[in-house]
Amino acid sequence: MESVVGNGCFRLVREMANIQGRDVFVADLYVTPTWLDPGNTDPLLHFPKDADQKDALIIPLWIPGHFLLSVMRPLQKEIFFLDSLYFRRADGFSSQAYRELLRGLAQQIVAGAWTEKTALDLKDVPKQTHGNDCGVFMIMYAWYFAMDACFDFGVDDMCLLRRWWCIVLLENFGLEGYGRKFAHFTDEGKATLRDNVPPVFRITRKRKLESPMVSEDLIQYPSLQPV
Repeated sequence: MESVVGNGCFRLVREMANIQGRDVFVADLYVTPTWLDPGNTDPLLHFPKDADQKDALIIPLWIPGHFLLSVMRPLQKEIFFLDSLYFRRADGFSSQAYRELLRGLAQQIVAGAWTEKTALDLKDVPKQTHGNDCGVFMIMYAWYFAMDACFDFGVDDMCLLRRWWCIVLLENFGLEGYGRKFAHFTDEGKATLRDNVPPVFRITRKRKLESPMVSEDLIQYPSLQPV
C-alpha cells in the first residue's frame, strides 16, 4: 500500500470518528519512519499541544516490508502495539525499536505508569494468516479503535475491504472534489441533501482562439514569379 493512499484512509477514519463525537489524532505515514535511524527526529513535534486530551492517538508505523500500528489513549494511560502478524511473535509486535520510542513518547505526553497491551492481550483480534494485506489490517485496526468498536472482520474479507476503501476514497477525493458532495457523512454531502448547494453540471466548454484581428491590408503576399 502506498502511503498517500494510507493517509487518505486515515483522514477518513479521523473524520468518521469526529462525527461520532470522538476526538482523534492520526500521525502521518510519511513522518513516523523518520523517528528511527537515520532520521531520529523528535516524535513529539508532530503531535498537537492538546495530545493529552485526545480520545485516541493513532500512530501508523512502517518497517521494511510490513505495516504496524500503535494506539494511545492518553486519558486512560493505555498504549496498544498492534501487528497483524502478532501470532508469530512471542511479544506480539515486530519492532522493538518503535516500542521503546513510543514508550518514551507516552511519558512526554502524560507522565506516569501506562498500561501496555498487544493483540495477544486482546480478544478476537483479526490476524493475517496469509496474503500481503498488512496495510489494510493497519487501517482497519485504526478505524475500530477510533470508533471504540469490537472487531468483526477477518483475513477473508480483505478483497471486499480493499474494494470498499477504493470506493470511499473516490467518493471523497475524486477529481474536482465532486465526490465529497455525495458522501453522506461529509459537510458537503449534508449540504447537498439540504439543497443548500447548486447542482453539479459538467458542461463541455468550447475553446476560443483569442487572437487579434489582422487587417487584410497589412498582409504582405509574396510576389508571383514566372516559372
